[in-house]
Order: sequence, then structure tokens, then C-alpha cells
Amino acid sequence: MAQSSFTHTIPFRYPHGGIVIGKGGATVKAISRKTHTRITTHKADHSLKRPLPYFQVDARDQKCLHLAIIEIQNLLLTSMMNTEHQHSRDSEIQSTTHISYPAVHKNL
Repeated sequence: MAQSSFTHTIPFRYPHGGIVIGKGGATVKAISRKTHTRITTHKADHSLKRPLPYFQVDARDQKCLHLAIIEIQNLLLTSMMNTEHQHSRDSEIQSTTHISYPAVHKNL
């Protein structure tokens, strides 16, 4: 891509970035092709005041930039919702599982 005019960063937490990257980078490459943007992944960098890893989206125009941002944020949100649903199911299972111990009587 030639010189970009618009840039946006999207921070994420582990493990949610994986859904955006995809197997072998397939998902992020597809988003990049579809939206005509350049999307790069960066590690957290405290010296740049970026405490979380992030995606950087570079685009020639705002429309392409916004389309890529929407796709990335949609995938991140999907991942977070799936994690929340899994935690909710796990909590329900734990709260409905009762362990009963046989009564122990001591003859004194």
C-alpha cells in the first residue's frame, strides 16, 4: 500500500486477538484485502504508552479505515462474548453441583 492517510489503533487483551489474526494470519489478511487497508499487530509497548497489544490499521481513506475497524471490533466482541458465555456456563455448573458427604458419627 502506498502512503497512508488515516491510521487507527485497536487495543486488545489475550486471547481475543487470535480471532482477528486467524490460522496462519488468514483472517487478518482477508480483512485487509476486503477493506483495502494494511493491518499490523503490535506488542504492548509501555514506552509508547500502549500497555496492551494492538492492531494498527492504515488506510488511504476513511471509509476503508472504518470498514476494517468495524470488522476487527466485531470479531473482538464476538470473542469476548464467547468467553463470557463460557464463564457463565462454568459458573452455573459449579453452582448446581452439590457434593454430599456421608454423615460421620462419633461415639463418645
